[in-house]
Amino acid sequence: MKKVNRLLYLFLINGLSFTASYIPTQLTKVFYHQGMLGDKVVCYFDKTPLCNTLPNLQEEIAPGSAHKKVEFFLPMAILANNDARKMMQKLNDTKREHYRVKMSEEEKPVKGIKISIEYNPQYIVCDYATCDSISNQKSLAFSFHNKKALEAVQLHNGSILRNAHHNILKSKPHIMLDFGHGGEDAGKIGYYMIKEKDINLQVGNKLAHLLKKKGYHVSLTRDTDVFVALDERTTKANTMKVDLFLSLHANGCSTPTVSGIETYWSARAPLAWKQVGTTSNSVQKIVATLQQKLDTSSLSFAQAIHENVIKTVSKNHPVNNRNVKQSVAQVLFGTDVPSALIEMGFLTNQAETSCLSNPSYQQLLAQGIVEGIEGYLEKNKIL
Repeated sequence: MKKVNRLLYLFLINGLSFTASYIPTQLTKVFYHQGMLGDKVVCYFDKTPLCNTLPNLQEEIAPGSAHKKVEFFLPMAILANNDARKMMQKLNDTKREHYRVKMSEEEKPVKGIKISIEYNPQYIVCDYATCDSISNQKSLAFSFHNKKALEAVQLHNGSILRNAHHNILKSKPHIMLDFGHGGEDAGKIGYYMIKEKDINLQVGNKLAHLLKKKGYHVSLTRDTDVFVALDERTTKANTMKVDLFLSLHANGCSTPTVSGIETYWSARAPLAWKQVGTTSNSVQKIVATLQQKLDTSSLSFAQAIHENVIKTVSKNHPVNNRNVKQSVAQVLFGTDVPSALIEMGFLTNQAETSCLSNPSYQQLLAQGIVEGIEGYLEKNKIL
């Protein structure tokens, strides 16, 4: 079946009809998180896109090839800007063993975005799901699980409480600290023109110093005022085989009286993943088990961080406890290890901005986070 006919077929069977007043779905971002157990491609939209599978394409693969191919078509989806186009091109240019993902803009016979996936099912298990991000954007996520890595994890009884990659650690755990935003991405800008990227770096440096003094192996996604893409942050954490990942941020709100500290974790298991092609029940079970263990660990990690930060800070300053929350934060969603994101306060609240920019208050935040990390490690018998 030729390309044009496939798109027409999709158009007809779904009964799609768009008027001139229809507002297209805008693709705003594309992230490509790479890891040891698998990779994720996540596309963000301003509203939920239609996602349809095109008819079988096996005749387009070279005869005798072990690869399979599937295509998805998102009708009336367009790229929002040049940044989205660059992110899409970055995805298209990246080569991974045993599979390939390519995105393209289509104009005829139906306007939209096509996502082509070619993979070797002997090595790769694919699935996809839709979810809402922490900023309420709609996302379409594709996962590419490494079957060999999953089988190796299964041999180790599937435990990821200490380390998702099962290294034998000879010292204290390896912690990756992520200082949110940076460079041209200032993050929130609050009272006194204080920038979130600067607060994250200042608190983060104090935190890194305290952890290193205690003998932890600490890595940073950035240590200066530079921009680092979200998927580059998670890929670095995954490939370095860290044990924990913590992202530091400052909050903002249109209501200036809102204040407080809140901590996020991102769930994987509850998402309604749909299989691309077919795979064995044993592989699905391994994936589900790992996702559930990772969710349990991430929630416990977020709770320990949050409780100890609130406890430490409130000894010297009144603080609003905004609790631990579950949401898809992109920088957490792409990690292979227990991870959390803490919003240390609101830069849109004048009093809290004064605190966040105070070195003594920053030290309290850092100390509370250290106690949270050690509380989590002790609770899970990792120290």
